[in-house]
Amino acid sequence: MANWLELSQKINEKPLFATLTRHQLEAVIDILCLMMYADNRVSTLEEIEFRETLLRLPWLENQAPLVDGRVNVAASKARYAVTSEDRQVLADSAGHHLSEEHTAETVFELAVTMAHSDLVFHEREKDVLHVLAGALGIAPGRAEELAGRSPA
Repeated sequence: MANWLELSQKINEKPLFATLTRHQLEAVIDILCLMMYADNRVSTLEEIEFRETLLRLPWLENQAPLVDGRVNVAASKARYAVTSEDRQVLADSAGHHLSEEHTAETVFELAVTMAHSDLVFHEREKDVLHVLAGALGIAPGRAEELAGRSPA
């Protein structure tokens, strides 16, 4: 199962993240927040670890205001996205900025890793992954393949 260190390492190993625009970085944070809140069981410690994980990444370490601001906004929206429609709106908004196939697939794999980071895979997390795959333009079969390849 994945943990916060593995998630950080996986993100850090992807050179494409260093070249993302501000809007794309915000979209990645939005997606990861949506995934984090999918199971509706987020502790304060998890929120702190998530923020610290993002700030340890070389391409975000000097961008605390961006990370803090976006995590606050995205977490608030994700926390209250209780219906499929709410989650779809958030996923579509983020997916719009991550339309390149390689980027979309990489972000989806990160979401899969995030879903497994607490060692329990909830039905709502599965639903959010389905929504994310659609929003990122990933075909259902390809999403299943990517989810199966993830180190989760």
